[in-house]
Amino acid sequence: MAGRRNLDDSEGGDTRTAEQFHWQVDNRHKTIIEDVRSFRGADVDSDHYMLGIKIKAKIKAVRRSHKPGEPVMDIENLKDEAVWRAFQLELRNRFSGLEVQECIDEAWEETRDIVKEAGLKVIGKREFRKKRKWWSKECDLAMEERRKLKILSLQDHRWENEYVEKRKFLRNLIRQCKRKHLEDQLSQVEALIRANATRTFYQEVRSVKKGYQPAVQFLEDDAGNLISDQ
Repeated sequence: MAGRRNLDDSEGGDTRTAEQFHWQVDNRHKTIIEDVRSFRGADVDSDHYMLGIKIKAKIKAVRRSHKPGEPVMDIENLKDEAVWRAFQLELRNRFSGLEVQECIDEAWEETRDIVKEAGLKVIGKREFRKKRKWWSKECDLAMEERRKLKILSLQDHRWENEYVEKRKFLRNLIRQCKRKHLEDQLSQVEALIRANATRTFYQEVRSVKKGYQPAVQFLEDDAGNLISDQ
């Protein structure tokens, strides 16, 4: 938990305001904190500054069967009769000249690789959707203008009113974009119901109900093992 406390420092008739930031942590994790500092350059649309904490933790390695960034087959294309017939033909041709492996592990790996290669070639690769589909170029431009005005307002208070107005404009713009995106999602769900696309319909409903899910990413080597201090 982070907090701050304002301290007034008067010297020679000049009143200056300093800020102290604090971070609360339980006894279990207090030994993993190595350094704490604030970063004034990070723009998070707040009068607080970003507080960075350097920690050193031991993380248990977890092996995954699917590596991040590895292409995935778009199985939705198998609903097309021409696609699944072409996929069957490709597998039949590849397995026809396949030699029998004595080791079951080697046979499984060879079979798996053949199915993946044939699937990506015939079925195609699945395109992952953007997380923030509601974000527009207008939001990018307004965000950049607000960032520049914030820097100017920190250097000269005459820019403060213009910065406050641009900040209000950006917040209203984001609300409008989110509202329009939600209306488009509802229209898309209604269209899926009429088209009897049950699987896609439930996927869209699940994504809306789940809401925002922060992504947690760790550094991994080529074998998919987590990189941490030994």
